Amino acid sequence: MPARNATKLKANTAKTKIVISSFTLMLLLLTLFNIYKSLLPSKIIVLTAPSKDNKWFWNETIMKYPSYRDAYIELAKLSLIDGDYEISQSMLTKALKLDPFSVEAKEISKVLGMQK
Repeated sequence: MPARNATKLKANTAKTKIVISSFTLMLLLLTLFNIYKSLLPSKIIVLTAPSKDNKWFWNETIMKYPSYRDAYIELAKLSLIDGDYEISQSMLTKALKLDPFSVEAKEISKVLGMQK
């Protein structure tokens, strides 16, 4: 009987080591993936031709949800494409008031020369 218990204990220990090793390997791979992603160049902002419908949509969204930061950012991008720099700056200022840490708003404000 004691021999059987020793065999079971060894088997359980081996299974535990495999589980811990697998978990450690997955954790290492996820860490390496995150490091790789952080070393990639920052996201490129793609500006497309605006339409009246897009501007209308984002204006309506702001009217309904005045604290929705992304609506201000989208309207700022559309205004930038149209050459309405003052409106674009105004929308970015409002977006940054709502979320001072918004990476996208900061990137666009750099394009407009609002930030260093």
